[in-house]
Amino acid sequence: MTIYLYGATGKLGTAFCHEAAKRGLAVEAAPETDFCDGVPEFPNAFSLAGAVVNCAAMTDVTQCEADNYEAYVVNGLAPTVIAARCYKEGIPFLHVSSDYVFSRKPFGKWVVGEDQEREPCNYYGVSKAVSEEGIRNLMLCDKADLRKLWVVRTCHLFGNSAGKPDIFRRIFDQAAAKGEIEVHDSWHPNLLAPTYAGEAARVMIDILERKPPSGIYNACGAQTTTMHDIACWEAALLAKSQPERFKDIMVKLNNGNPPLGSVQRPCDVLLSCAKLSVIARIDPPGPWSYFAPQYMGELMDGLEP
Repeated sequence: MTIYLYGATGKLGTAFCHEAAKRGLAVEAAPETDFCDGVPEFPNAFSLAGAVVNCAAMTDVTQCEADNYEAYVVNGLAPTVIAARCYKEGIPFLHVSSDYVFSRKPFGKWVVGEDQEREPCNYYGVSKAVSEEGIRNLMLCDKADLRKLWVVRTCHLFGNSAGKPDIFRRIFDQAAAKGEIEVHDSWHPNLLAPTYAGEAARVMIDILERKPPSGIYNACGAQTTTMHDIACWEAALLAKSQPERFKDIMVKLNNGNPPLGSVQRPCDVLLSCAKLSVIARIDPPGPWSYFAPQYMGELMDGLEP
């Protein structure tokens, strides 16, 4: 099977290509396209593909607030148009979404399933909700289950150098540059479920191969944590691995105002992966603590003396 892939050079797209290669699957990377220039192009490789996957997204939350139009087109409209074309041509289609379609629920563990009402609290979440709704409407069409349309929701992806820096990389870069790690108080108590990009890719290809019923499936890491706990874990790892450089590293909690330009983010919104396990019969992504040490080793290998 050849998979036509949008967003092949991003964090998740890169992991997807690696996972596909391990399984002997061919990937045709879509040309880098500015969806704001018009309707996505559909070359012959698209129509001949065994499946189409969309990992492309405008993921800079602050930039989405600054340019609502681009966020709407890239994250909302373009994936819906691609899904409609796949439906028309009978090509299975998988789109990646985010926990940001849900709202901020402060200071309380809140586990959400696939059918929970969406209440995005920023425009990145709004734009992702637009594509979810468009694809979900296609799933209501009479031949939707034969056509196979899936949305995979994930969160806090980490695990390779492609794309923008993830939470582990941002903390590591602070440590390398300043010799200390600063965590803002607004992030400190909030629960996260970091998801290793390779595990998210594994779930996506499992879906393409096993073809469960069309629908939305949550796929997030199996272990919760906080930004502060990740910072403390990284500090301890760095101090142990490179004591000559990081033996005095400290984690500081910033109780001041949020950084300039900060955007409201979901708080303690945890995705339930029960549907993925029970309906699709696919193992959810594993815990971050299993995959993060290898990733941190790769980051440390790249440190300048």
